[in-house]
Amino acid sequence: MRPLQLKLNYFGPYRQQKIDFTKFDRTSMFLISGPTGAGKSTIFDGLVFALYDKASGSQRDPKEFRSDFATIHDETSVELTFTHRGHYYQLIRKPKQTLAKKRGQGTTEQSPQIELTIYADETPTQEIKQLTKIDQANKYLADLLQLNAAQFRQIVLLPQGEFRQFLNGDSNQKEAVLRNLFQTQRYEQWVKQLQTQYKQLKDDNGQRQQKIQTLLQQVNWLPTLAPDDQVSVTEQLDLLQQQTDQMKAKESEQQAQAAQLKEELEQQQAELTQRQYIKTLFEQQQEAQNTLATLQRQTPQITQMQQQLDQLKWAQDNHQHYQSLQQVTAEFTQAKAQLATAKDSAQVIKQQQVLLQQTAAELQTHEKEQQELQTQLIQYADLIPKYQQVTKLQQAKQQLAKEITQQQQQHQQTDEQLQTVQQQIKELGELQEQTADLYLQQRQLDQSADQLKKLQELVNQATDFYQQISVINKELTTQQQHVQVATERQSKIQTDYRQVKSNYAAQQIAILQRDLLPNEPCPVCGSRDHSQIKLVQNDAPIVNEELLDEMDQQRQAVEKEVATLESSITTLQNSSQQLQQKYEDTWQQIVQQTADTNMATLDEVKQFSTLNLKKRDKEQAKLSQKQAEITAQQQKLTEYKEQSQQLTVKSQALQVQINDQQRQLAIVETQFQDLQQQLPTEFASSAELTDFLTSTKQRVAEFKKQQMILQQQLQQNQQQQAENKTDQRHYQQQIETDQTKLEQLQTEMTTIFNQSWPTLSFKAQCEQYERILTQLDQQADLVAQIEQYQQQIVSQQAVLQRLKQQLKDYQEIPDLKQLQQQIQQIQSEQSTVQEQVGQLKNQISQQIKITENVKELMSDIVDITPLQELSELARGNGSQKLGLERYVLQTYLTQVLLVANQRLAKLTRGRYRLALAEELGSARKNSGLELNVFDDYVGDYRSVRTLSGGESFIAALALALALGEVVQQQTGAIEINALFIDEGFGSLDEEALNTAIEALMSLESQQRMIGIISHVRELQAQIPAQLKVISHGNGESSIQYQVDED
Repeated sequence: MRPLQLKLNYFGPYRQQKIDFTKFDRTSMFLISGPTGAGKSTIFDGLVFALYDKASGSQRDPKEFRSDFATIHDETSVELTFTHRGHYYQLIRKPKQTLAKKRGQGTTEQSPQIELTIYADETPTQEIKQLTKIDQANKYLADLLQLNAAQFRQIVLLPQGEFRQFLNGDSNQKEAVLRNLFQTQRYEQWVKQLQTQYKQLKDDNGQRQQKIQTLLQQVNWLPTLAPDDQVSVTEQLDLLQQQTDQMKAKESEQQAQAAQLKEELEQQQAELTQRQYIKTLFEQQQEAQNTLATLQRQTPQITQMQQQLDQLKWAQDNHQHYQSLQQVTAEFTQAKAQLATAKDSAQVIKQQQVLLQQTAAELQTHEKEQQELQTQLIQYADLIPKYQQVTKLQQAKQQLAKEITQQQQQHQQTDEQLQTVQQQIKELGELQEQTADLYLQQRQLDQSADQLKKLQELVNQATDFYQQISVINKELTTQQQHVQVATERQSKIQTDYRQVKSNYAAQQIAILQRDLLPNEPCPVCGSRDHSQIKLVQNDAPIVNEELLDEMDQQRQAVEKEVATLESSITTLQNSSQQLQQKYEDTWQQIVQQTADTNMATLDEVKQFSTLNLKKRDKEQAKLSQKQAEITAQQQKLTEYKEQSQQLTVKSQALQVQINDQQRQLAIVETQFQDLQQQLPTEFASSAELTDFLTSTKQRVAEFKKQQMILQQQLQQNQQQQAENKTDQRHYQQQIETDQTKLEQLQTEMTTIFNQSWPTLSFKAQCEQYERILTQLDQQADLVAQIEQYQQQIVSQQAVLQRLKQQLKDYQEIPDLKQLQQQIQQIQSEQSTVQEQVGQLKNQISQQIKITENVKELMSDIVDITPLQELSELARGNGSQKLGLERYVLQTYLTQVLLVANQRLAKLTRGRYRLALAEELGSARKNSGLELNVFDDYVGDYRSVRTLSGGESFIAALALALALGEVVQQQTGAIEINALFIDEGFGSLDEEALNTAIEALMSLESQQRMIGIISHVRELQAQIPAQLKVISHGNGESSIQYQVDED
């Protein structure tokens, strides 16, 4: 993965800034410089934010990236383009931000956005996929990079200050960094789960034992079986079983007594039930007699209710006839009222007719005036086109005059430009003779550059071979020393193993012989006489199978280690020979190309190549400047000639246009004067004439409208008079008809009412009848009450007859008191026995349940000693003070040190080598991940904290680079072809700074872009290719490039 460009829009101190990394494609290293706080680290914040939506450091939040000077109209975004494995990627990410609404006023909260575009090859030409959903794009990037944000920062951005802290930090500090990089949190979580499981089991065992004691304390012991405090749980369970057996026997005796009492009670209760039934029958007979007497006293009320019911039925039978009388009366009254209303309306309609006739006479007086207005409309309508033509001619005159003035000014400007261009052409006429000499000089410089580049490539190859040979030889010496140490350890382990194995065999023989019976053949020697058995001496060490297996594993492990080291030595020797041959071949090529210089060393050749390249670059720069000047002047000359031709043509065309427009203006002026004389003087313009015509048309139309409305109102008045006469005749006929019906119905109703109220007037009879009608809803209730009364009489008479038949054999009510007392005595005795049985049952059940629960709890108690030992060991509380996670991290750190030592050997010319400290610290934080450094000058290990500033810088740099490589290998991530080293130089003294600069200059890029971030002046002098961050003092910064400068 190689970054190409990074665009920052309103991001940190950058307004709209593009960082182009492709400008440094031809150099292996460049410097990113600028004052503190200018925004150097913000570049990498943008890089990490684009890929991971995070900052490049843990102290910064992505929400803080939006520029302080950004307004609500300025959108913050980051765009990153990069290539990887034949594909071009374009990534645009926008954070959550508050912006102005696109429509209307106010602001809106814009959600985070992303746009990831993938192209078919390494050019942005053929798009094959685009992702705009954040989850999908983030997953695609995670699958592509195979790194999280912390791992990416480790590989791409090396903050030197932090890694010197890592180098010198204790094991706890290193553990925190490595855990994040290698994602070993699961081991720590597993150890915590193990500790939690142990504590849980321990607590569970304690709770079970407490429950057992609580359960046993609940037992109500018999005095003869009660245990003392010294009795064990098992013994208490045996005593509890004896007590339970005794209680079961006593329960059987009491159950038999309870059964006998139950039988006696059932006999007495049967007799009591029979006597209670007879008593109930006597009570029912008395109650039925009382009820029948009560009903007979209600007979007068029922008779009255029957009379009321008969009257209601009579009223209901005549109700329809009475309703007809009421309806005809209402129709007669309504017809009289409608006739009076119709007569009043006839008077109003007559008055309206008189008013309408007066209005018609008034309109007739204005008829002549309207005819004169219509004549004027016809005469003046023909003048409107002439007025419109005059207005158009006036506008045409003004437009022509304006265009003539503009073209005259443009013609004058064109002539002045033409004179200026012709003067420039004259001054640039003598430049063609210098082009051939410049071409020849350029060809010579190109040939020289090709030769120097080939020589420099050969020098770099030879240097690389030489350094690799030194590293391999150093490693070969180390491996040979390791083989010697391992071989000695192998000899000692094999001797110890054979001795332990012999002791184990002797112990097994002694054990077999000790258990032999008399006259039984010995499995070792076959003898039947065992009097001469030799037992193992008491002071001999006891050997078991575990110890023997452990020593056998140690023996096999050291044998494997020796074989591995010997194989490694052979591989290193072969690699050294191959590299030596490549180095000699390359040196012969260098000698052939530098035969005329008499140079004998690589340093001399390298210095020669560098000086000549710089000299060639200076000459090329001067030549390029001359070529650019000539090219620019030739281009200007061509442009001036083209401009001269164009301006000449333009001047001539403008003069022709001016002449044509002046002739057109004279023609228009003549037409305007002729037409103006044909118009009347009372209207100054067509607008005044149009206003007059419009108002006149409105007056004529309004008069016609009034005439039409008046005619409609007269017709409507006549129609209303005819309809009113028809209504009066209809109402008069209805009154006569209703009066005849009303007289007939009154006669019929009088005959009906006289049957019940002969002395009352007809009006009083109607009022009495209507009062009865209001009670018609009571008819159903009266019928129900009468029928219910009759049914109750019949029912009670039947009950009395039945009870008399049932009690014919009994003369009086039986006595129950003595029998009830006997039953109570038996029930009391039965309750006492049942209570005793219940108590025994409950106690027996409780004791059985306690026994079962105690046994179950005892079976659930587990042995937690192995789990405790495993938990303590995994937590690092053993003798080695090394927990499970730290053991795993120790393995990763060992891999990192192997890679780091290869770089450190190059950077220190084989003097230093990092290694894990084998000695235990005084505390856990000082054990497992401590680092020592082997100093080849003194031949011994010492702490990395004893290194000087420059040495510490080199060691930390090698360690940081190795961490990045190992993380990349472990995660299977893509290759990141970019590396940035951030600060850490300002705190070094002069000697340490020089050492650090030498280390940085010796880094091999291997096609990897390396950027050094610093504001130290010494680095600016040593690294010519630079990306400069310029602070403008107002919170904004910009980027400048310095490429191929000395």
